Amino acid sequence: MSTKFLSRSFIFSIGRQWCQIRNGSTSTGKVIVASKEPFCESLTKGTRYSWCTCGLSHKQPFCDGSHKGSGMRPHRMKAEETCEVFFCGCKQTKTPPYCDGSHMSDDVQACVIGSSLS
Repeated sequence: MSTKFLSRSFIFSIGRQWCQIRNGSTSTGKVIVASKEPFCESLTKGTRYSWCTCGLSHKQPFCDGSHKGSGMRPHRMKAEETCEVFFCGCKQTKTPPYCDGSHMSDDVQACVIGSSLS
C-alpha cells in the first residue's frame, strides 16, 4: 500500500488518478465542522465510499445517513487504487472530499467542533 502525502498537486490530481467521483454534494444547509484536522484513511481499490459533507455523521469521515432531511447528500466515489488519502474533516475544503488545508484557517480553528462557521 502506498502512502500519499498532502500537497496541492496531489490534492488536485488525486480525483483523476485514484478515485472516480460519482455524485458530488450539492448543499444549501449549514455544514458542521466535524474535525479541525484531516482524516487519514486507507482506500481499497474498487471499493465505493461516501464522504460525509454535512459534518453530522458519527462515522467520520464517511456518511452514516445523518444528513437525511437536511437537503444535503454525501460525496460518492470509487477508489481506483489502494492507497492512503487525507479526507477533509472541517468540511470547508475547496477540493472535496480531500483536505486542502482549510482546517488551518482562523475561522475553523476558532469554532467549536460540532458547530457551523458563522
